[in-house]
Amino acid sequence: MNNKDKLINNTLSLLELKKLGSTALYKKSVKANFKLSYKRIFFLIFLFVLCFYILYTLAFKETAALTIISDLTVNFNAVMIPIFAVLITGYAIFQALTNENTINTMLTVVSERENVSKFASYNLYFFGVICTYLILIIGNFIILIIFKYLPPDWESQLFTTKINEIIAAVLISIYVIILVNFIIEVKSYVYNLFQVFVTNATTSAIAKIESSKESISTENNNDRKNIRPKRRRKRNR
Repeated sequence: MNNKDKLINNTLSLLELKKLGSTALYKKSVKANFKLSYKRIFFLIFLFVLCFYILYTLAFKETAALTIISDLTVNFNAVMIPIFAVLITGYAIFQALTNENTINTMLTVVSERENVSKFASYNLYFFGVICTYLILIIGNFIILIIFKYLPPDWESQLFTTKINEIIAAVLISIYVIILVNFIIEVKSYVYNLFQVFVTNATTSAIAKIESSKESISTENNNDRKNIRPKRRRKRNR
């Protein structure tokens, strides 16, 4: 398949993505892009065990679980809201960099993992990360509102105090690793932006080189036309 056929097929695929609703598009983005590496999984498991140990053996002896949850939601939102603004800015930069040459290049390169063009892959990834951050920020606000007006020593009457502390430690640890995972995901976001910058710079440089070659070739042709062979004068005998 030549570049022209790839360009046509991938453009049609973009039109198919356009027909999807926001929820379906988000699900497609999550399914395609949010796959954890083994290093990330091991780190998150270690973080979960560490958080659970600190909460259950140390923190709950000094501070109530609801107080810890309220403090965590405030602190995480203080970090995630500025990151969310940076993500929006990064996506705007991505859109600004996608000139004609860059778009054509990214539309002719197919991502093996997702079986879509690089342009669609980058768009799906950026869309997914930004929407996930928005969901997490809204979720943090809801959690903060719910637990803010409960008494600090509140606990479920269905379980003993020890069981309540274990459940709280597990849920808080899960909450922490989810948010930390998406804070780490910013690294991949920046990496993808870097790839777009490199693609834009490369395509611009190639276009400039080809333009220079064409201008040099045109000048040479004009010079050849202007050079005329000198006629020899006939001598009179």
